[in-house]
Amino acid sequence: MKTAVAISPRHRRGVLLTIFALLAIPYLLTIQPDVNGSGHPYMIDVGEIQVSLNLWGTIHYTGYPLYTVLGASLTAIFRALGAAPALGASLVSTLFSLAALAVLYALLTARGVCPGVAGALTLLLGLTESYWIHSAVAEVYSLYTLFVALALWWVMKDARAWRLRDWLVAALVLGLGVGHHRAVAFVIPGLAVWLLPQVWQQRRHMPSILLLGTLVFLSTFAVYAYLPARGCAGAQWVYGQPCSWEGFWAQFTGVEAGGFAIDPPHDLPDLAAHVAYIVGVLAHQLTWPGLLAGTASLVALLLRPGPSRRFAAAIGTSILSYLAFAVWLPEAVLAPALLMPVSMLLVLAAGASIRAPNAVTAAILAGACLVLALTNGPFIYGLTHDPTGRAAIDRLAALPAFDREPVLMLAWGGNYFAANYGRYVTGELANLAPVDHRANLAEIVARGDPLVTLPETFYLYPLSQWDAWLGRAHLTSAAPGIVQITDRPGYWPATGPAAARLRNGVTLLRHSLTRREDGAYHLVLFWRTDRALDADYSVFVHLTRAGAPAEILAQYDVAAPVYGWYPTTRWSPGEVVREDYTFTLPRDDSGPLDLRVGMYRQTEDGGFENFEAPAIPVPASSAATNAARFSNT
Repeated sequence: MKTAVAISPRHRRGVLLTIFALLAIPYLLTIQPDVNGSGHPYMIDVGEIQVSLNLWGTIHYTGYPLYTVLGASLTAIFRALGAAPALGASLVSTLFSLAALAVLYALLTARGVCPGVAGALTLLLGLTESYWIHSAVAEVYSLYTLFVALALWWVMKDARAWRLRDWLVAALVLGLGVGHHRAVAFVIPGLAVWLLPQVWQQRRHMPSILLLGTLVFLSTFAVYAYLPARGCAGAQWVYGQPCSWEGFWAQFTGVEAGGFAIDPPHDLPDLAAHVAYIVGVLAHQLTWPGLLAGTASLVALLLRPGPSRRFAAAIGTSILSYLAFAVWLPEAVLAPALLMPVSMLLVLAAGASIRAPNAVTAAILAGACLVLALTNGPFIYGLTHDPTGRAAIDRLAALPAFDREPVLMLAWGGNYFAANYGRYVTGELANLAPVDHRANLAEIVARGDPLVTLPETFYLYPLSQWDAWLGRAHLTSAAPGIVQITDRPGYWPATGPAAARLRNGVTLLRHSLTRREDGAYHLVLFWRTDRALDADYSVFVHLTRAGAPAEILAQYDVAAPVYGWYPTTRWSPGEVVREDYTFTLPRDDSGPLDLRVGMYRQTEDGGFENFEAPAIPVPASSAATNAARFSNT
């Protein structure tokens, strides 16, 4: 342990507050303010947690009830203070993360690191990619790092002689931590190394200490009663079946993870690949110079005689514990998040190895913080401000009214979370009932409820899967970017402009072209098959100068109707299929302009055979746009 330096508590607090202020700027500039839209591995579960914290729900295995209870309470407070629902959930992580960094700072200063160096190292850790992102989004890992930091601080802050209270507090912290996230347990081997002298000195009392400690440790798992309590109470957002013993146990143990491809290395080359991957993750988080500096500091401490050697041995043991699991099963948990304690432990080693900080040390630490801020900031901002989730809600909000409440089927994931956020949290989709792929879709269709989805769903569940669910699936567009699925073809009366036959067995039954409030145009096409088709036709919609069809100003070609998912060979005779397109006019729309629509197919010689309907005149727009642009969504 380093020689204590007379530094006032006020000075320590001042440095800590300065670090908080410096971290608050990037954290708040990049915090996620709205429903998640990113599909990045960091963000996969964020939408689920945003919904759960705002509804006092439950989340995926292992349930994380302590996080959910604390997070839901804090989210309610933040919302009462005026924060939006998603922002309130993000601020929960910011609070937990800052608390974890404060505990780390307290441990560094308790170990004799001067406040300036301790503050700089704390700032550096807070600006690493994984720490930063988990301070800006609704995720469980900020509380995970808080418990790791608390355990390290309580056990290793000094070399005091332990009393019963110390053992029981350690059991309480570790019980709450492991109950929250099982990976907290990987810090225990290092703590045990540090406590070996205490164990030996109190060896006669260890049986009773272990018994009481075990009881305290196990008692913390009582928080899991939250899962069946919310499940049996009929909460709006409940993962799995926690109201039954089988469902609760499956969630508590995380048995569902066994269904994923999580394999240990099969041979030495595979093991080497795992090691290279984990080392790469750490180098990405700390940068190569930072990783090498932290590792060198740990080695230097191990070689230095005196009390620092045991401290380094404890740190190194915990690091090896995390690395052994990460290398053996790198896909079991998101590696950059799992290894956040390793970064923390290397920072501890670096702090303990700096004996006499000087201007060079200060410049290196300041430069490292600046590099991390400039490198990670744009990337994290892009993740937290991805508009995909908001765009999905806006698209679904434009769904026209049906006679019955539509049921929205989406695969478990980002769009599904966004739809539930809009339905249950903000009320924007109050007239739309989201379900996932586990719902009885045949029963939904049989009772006459409109069944809709987004085109992206068919990447995961193609038509063959819908056929298995419904017997025979028929598709049509219900609104821009929304597909309706039925178990029988639609037959609608012909209204509007006169029908146009395309010579390929398809008729453009009718169309409509309207201008929206934002200046864009909305084109609706209704196709009808006159007979069973023996070829798959693509669709084209071209914006051209009137009388000059060769001058295409903008175009949309799709491999098959209904966003590319409904081949014409599947159509039944007489079936009517709707399609929706939106477009904006070019800046120079002095026109007159036409929309030329039709179908085409590629011939055996590589050419194209076109089947075009009469041109649709486009009224001039007074709202000029930068460029002509088509969208099928």
